Amino acid sequence: MKAIDSIIVIVYLIATTLLGLYFSKKQKSTKDYFLGGKELPWWAILVSIIAQETSAVTILSVPAITFGLKGNYTFLQIALGYIVGRCLIALIFIPRIYGRDSYSIYGFLTERFGAATKNVAVITFMVSRVLAIGIRIYVGAIVIMVVTGLSIWFCIILTTLLSILYMTFGGFKAVIWTDVLQFAVYMFGAVGAYVVIFQQLPHPALSFQQAWNAGKFQFWDTGFNLTTTYNFWAGLIGGAFLTMGTHGTDQSIAQRLIAARTEKESKRIIIGSGLAIFFQFAFFLTLGVLLYFFYSQLHPDVASQFKKMEEVFPRFALTYMPWGLGGMVVAGVFAAAMSSNDFNPLSNALIFDLYKPYVKPDAPDAHYLKMGRWFTAFWGLITVSVALLASQSQQSLIDLALKIPSYTYGPLLGIFLLGFLTRKTHQRAVVIGAVAGFAMVLAVVPPWPESWFIFKGFFPKLAWPWLTPLGCLTTLAVSYLVTYVTKNRKET
Repeated sequence: MKAIDSIIVIVYLIATTLLGLYFSKKQKSTKDYFLGGKELPWWAILVSIIAQETSAVTILSVPAITFGLKGNYTFLQIALGYIVGRCLIALIFIPRIYGRDSYSIYGFLTERFGAATKNVAVITFMVSRVLAIGIRIYVGAIVIMVVTGLSIWFCIILTTLLSILYMTFGGFKAVIWTDVLQFAVYMFGAVGAYVVIFQQLPHPALSFQQAWNAGKFQFWDTGFNLTTTYNFWAGLIGGAFLTMGTHGTDQSIAQRLIAARTEKESKRIIIGSGLAIFFQFAFFLTLGVLLYFFYSQLHPDVASQFKKMEEVFPRFALTYMPWGLGGMVVAGVFAAAMSSNDFNPLSNALIFDLYKPYVKPDAPDAHYLKMGRWFTAFWGLITVSVALLASQSQQSLIDLALKIPSYTYGPLLGIFLLGFLTRKTHQRAVVIGAVAGFAMVLAVVPPWPESWFIFKGFFPKLAWPWLTPLGCLTTLAVSYLVTYVTKNRKET
């Protein structure tokens, strides 16, 4: 890496840390630390959601999809489902969770069902979030490893510690404004890559025509095949269920929606983020096509040297982008990796859903503020072990990042839908239903490698977009069944 590129990356890391320390002076209460005092502009929260869910997985793996010889745009069908799911969140979820005097969305479940249901949901969220963050830490560490030559273990620890530093001291405001900074950095680097490639391609129009003829711009796959990851039905149905789980029942995103100034702004944020994510995916898929043009026409011998397709973009940035721009791309990937390491919502849920009710119910607000900082650091350290385990996986990074959370978001979504849409189910039925939903997904598609265990699963090749609908619908069906059976027993 050139000296100027190294300087840009170092300056970015220092700026992020200083931003977190700056906001540490403004944390006077838990409302400031966990909700930013509900003073943040809606557009900053929207950008933060985009940056938070983008991660280094998007910047590395999405271009890698179309860079591959048979890659195309069918991945975008998932983003269509994301838009549908977010519209449903605005219609069903936000009117019920916004405006309640609560820092956590899981308090609703206590009121509707009881503490046991809330505890199941909180623990499920924590497991899901730790897994997702750990995988994203690993992806960000890949970039540092490629650039510096350091070991993957050292890079994982470095990435996590930097995230812990600014999140622990700066709180929610630091998270939001560093996300805005990180979004600007990684988009600037990607736009720079566009410019450099177009300047060097001898015949851009002819290249696009050749790519079109090769099927690289294929968007629709309307075939109904449960083993195909990217087709219309998997994208629309699976994507809608997944985004309702990740954005409607996950404290990380819901906390941002609760922090909006008004309910109207909260709805604008969630729907706007869906549209923005669709176009951002399209932007990075097109970048992958451009990189395919660049290497196949100008450097065909280099393309065969990549061990993983996720190396394509950072290698291009550092080798072929001019003075300073390569460092901006690396800083951008670093930015995306750090923005995904959001430990603040985990700390929020631990404080207000478990610690305060069961350990220190009557402590002053200053105590919860202090413990919030400690728990933020605690969760950061926990995710390191997950990142180290993820580094041993051979799966596609984008599939790994989206597949793993799908095991838990289905049951979690089922719990909330039962709370929102029916008054007939009770706590015991909901808890049994959620356990059944999780067990069903594990039984159909076990998450462990085939070599680890004798049981291979009932349908191990089921594409991951169907996992969340499977878990959710099983939770709903079993909950209704248990409710019906227990009701009949009481009547007899």
